[in-house]
Amino acid sequence: MCTNAQSIAGRHVQIVRRLGEMAENGEQVDQLVRATIRNCFTAMRTAGTDATEAVEIICGLLEAELAAPGAERAGCRNVLESAEMHAEYLLFTEQRSLH
Repeated sequence: MCTNAQSIAGRHVQIVRRLGEMAENGEQVDQLVRATIRNCFTAMRTAGTDATEAVEIICGLLEAELAAPGAERAGCRNVLESAEMHAEYLLFTEQRSLH
């Protein structure tokens, strides 16, 4: 696992976590979450990380956030789960474009 990829994903997952906090305050963050995950995926791919590995790293970090204290709040949990689904969607579209 590439340390640079972990670092890239870690920074973006922290942004998603903050967006979850904003969602708790009633702010609409759906598009920001998708843009953050898309930017993370693109940055990781540019750094040479395989698409599958990139999504595994992103989803692993998001799952860790889901298990962390504070993630039980509905708004935060919804944002983290949405981010994870979007990462998986990006992998799906990447794989589909190769076939």
